[in-house]
Order: sequence, then structure tokens, then C-alpha cells
Amino acid sequence: MSVRRECVAFLELVRDDQTDFQAMRELLQAQFDAALRHDPVRVTAACESISALTERIAQRGHERLALARRISGSDGHAAYEMVQQALPQGVRATVKQWYADLQGMVAECQRLNARNCDLLMSQYDIMQRVLNDEVHTYAPA
Repeated sequence: MSVRRECVAFLELVRDDQTDFQAMRELLQAQFDAALRHDPVRVTAACESISALTERIAQRGHERLALARRISGSDGHAAYEMVQQALPQGVRATVKQWYADLQGMVAECQRLNARNCDLLMSQYDIMQRVLNDEVHTYAPA
């Protein structure tokens, strides 16, 4: 594969990540809404969809890194920067913006995931206290 084709493939992977992180944000919101409504069927469905999407994003990340290494001959973060430098000047600014947008999406999904985790864990904790620790709660007066 030529360097030009590899660069195009790299850019397509970045765009696919943007699309998937938008979908991830929607799934995380759906999971939160289902948890608020105590809807275990929808929570489970959201969790399964999130897991599948996470696997796809992780696999694509490995592909993108391998491609960046082939294009640039470097490892790690330097490979991404060298790929950007290999792009034509007009495209370079766009790709930098794509990366900034992607990093923002990742941070937002991490925040939403932490929020959902906190909600689910607090719900679990409350149920454990009600069912196990506070036996007297439902005892006859």
C-alpha cells in the first residue's frame, strides 16, 4: 500500500472513531436514563451495546497505531505527529482539529461513564442496605 493510501486509511479510521464516539455518548446517555428509571432490561441492553462498541473502538485504535507506525517509522505518540506532518498542509489543520474533537469526545464519554458508574454503584449500595443491613426497615412496628 502506498503512503498516500495509508494516510487516507488512517484518516478514515479517525473519522470512524468520531462516529463511534458519538454513538458511545448516546449509549451512555441511554444507559443513564435506564438506570434512573430502574429498567434492568434497558440497562443490560445498553451495557452490551457499550461493550461491543468499546471493543470495536479498541480494535480500531490498534489498527490506527499500527498504520501510523508503518507510515512514520516511529512508535507511540510520535507516530501520530509524524503522520500529521506527512499530510499536505491544507489537510494537516483539518486532521489536527479532528484529533482535538476526538479527544474531546473521549473525555466526554469518560465523564459520562464515571457518572453512570457512580449512579449504578449508589443504587446497588442502597439495595444492599435495604435488603441486608437494615432488616428493621420493613419490620412490623
